[in-house]
Amino acid sequence: MRQWMARRGRVLAGLVLLGGLAGCAAQGDAAATGPVGAAQVPAGTAQTALMARYGERMARQVRSDRVFDGILERAHVRTGFGVLAVVTPLGFVQKAGVQAGVVPPAVSAAVIRHLLGVNFGRFLPGMPDRPLMFEFPVQPPGVGAAAAGGVRDGSVFRQQEIVLYQPNAVLVARVGSAVPLGAYIKQLDASLAASFDAMPPEAGVTAALVMGVKPGMKSRAWVVTGRNHMSAALIDKIETVAEAVPAVPVQGGPIAFAIIFNVWGGGVPVTDAKHPVPMPRQWFQGAVGNVEVPDGVFARIWK
Repeated sequence: MRQWMARRGRVLAGLVLLGGLAGCAAQGDAAATGPVGAAQVPAGTAQTALMARYGERMARQVRSDRVFDGILERAHVRTGFGVLAVVTPLGFVQKAGVQAGVVPPAVSAAVIRHLLGVNFGRFLPGMPDRPLMFEFPVQPPGVGAAAAGGVRDGSVFRQQEIVLYQPNAVLVARVGSAVPLGAYIKQLDASLAASFDAMPPEAGVTAALVMGVKPGMKSRAWVVTGRNHMSAALIDKIETVAEAVPAVPVQGGPIAFAIIFNVWGGGVPVTDAKHPVPMPRQWFQGAVGNVEVPDGVFARIWK
């Protein structure tokens, strides 16, 4: 698939190299990165908002699709599930996938066939002029949002975007498809949301949960807070909760991605034009010259 894009504006960050440490210490936990090709730099806030609006429009259209509902009703589907669709700039569905293991294969095939005939309308002005992947939850008729396995509407946790640190070809080779990765991210979102919802309200924060996954379903988490204040105890709790979620299986090498999120209304952005990719300061430990993310970084800091 050409892009790994999902609801709320998930973006691809291509191949990233960590340069020398000069200038990085001043950033603290703020995003910092070495050279990134111009075509690989994630979209800005305005573009992300447009993609989020388009993704929400897609979800609304599917919710009002009587033919889609009929497919689920005839198969007696009573469980919500996630759908991923690669959409062209003209609004046509190029490829589609259904969350594995939730509905029978025959239902998945019927859903995919239907989606391949759907048009969601032209991209909004300002969106990238290339096929993008969107993820959205589907609730069968009579099933609420909570049953879909996503974050409930009243949660104080809000995912903003997903940043991927590797080229699409590497991700496809190591994960196989976007579906298992999307399901893993959804589980991480739900676990974080449940943790934050159980806490007393605090000042709004924006942060990034950076996840690394190695073969053998081994995962590690780092939290990037930028200029937001977050206690060490809370950071430890977020990392512990994230590492408790069963990792997505990978092969041939590690993968890395970041979930940028707001909690309690959000705070100061952790990325900007100068630092478009969140980088944990721990990744710079012992770095000399350019180090590939995540392979080179994990080889140094994660044995």
